[in-house]
Amino acid sequence: MFEQPFLRSDIKSSQHSEQLLLARNRISFLNTGVLFLAGYGESVFLAGKAGNLYQPYWSFQLVTEGVFQLTQEGKSPQKIRKGDFFLTRPGRHYDFEVLENVEKRYIMVSHGVLVTLLCEQGYLAEETVIQGADTAYISRVFDTIQALAASG
Repeated sequence: MFEQPFLRSDIKSSQHSEQLLLARNRISFLNTGVLFLAGYGESVFLAGKAGNLYQPYWSFQLVTEGVFQLTQEGKSPQKIRKGDFFLTRPGRHYDFEVLENVEKRYIMVSHGVLVTLLCEQGYLAEETVIQGADTAYISRVFDTIQALAASG
């Protein structure tokens, strides 16, 4: 029998809800030259929620509602708002605090040579947040990735 390549996970708590499509076979692609989609998700965080992030993936995220503060270890805090596009890097610690209810969409990509080369050169090498990004275009890209992950 054919097994779907992505698992669906729905997470809910008093201050957070998340729908995630996570690749079943993600570990074997870590630290390879392959650009591998590890997951697609959508999250809602309520104001007052605080926490930290640390993951083995590159995560590309689009904020569709709200405001929160993100602090990468060793750097100054950054406010991230509706319409901002940001990325988190693998193996780095981030703390966050939700200032206004936040909704966001994200994709996780395996840590490997290709994505590191693409994201550690030029503008992205120094920046975590891209303000004023073309959110309509990014949303269409995310829609396509979500459809691909959902269909297997």
